[in-house]
Amino acid sequence: MDKSYFEKYIKERYQKEIERYVRKTIYNKKIYEILQITIIVSTIITPIMIVLELIVKHDLAYISLAFSSFVNGNIKY
Repeated sequence: MDKSYFEKYIKERYQKEIERYVRKTIYNKKIYEILQITIIVSTIITPIMIVLELIVKHDLAYISLAFSSFVNGNIKY
């Protein structure tokens, strides 16, 4: 492999793959952070919903059950 072919390979193929890898890394990190925030918010809301259901005796039991199932990972999506 001569030097000019190697440099052409680096510019046309390798560099593009590195740039794609960086873009995908940034995208995946944002998705991860969004999912973590969703889990934290759901974890905070679940006990509040359960307490409200006990105090008010309303039909919030189904909502609190859905939240707790989501937080625990029992619902497969």
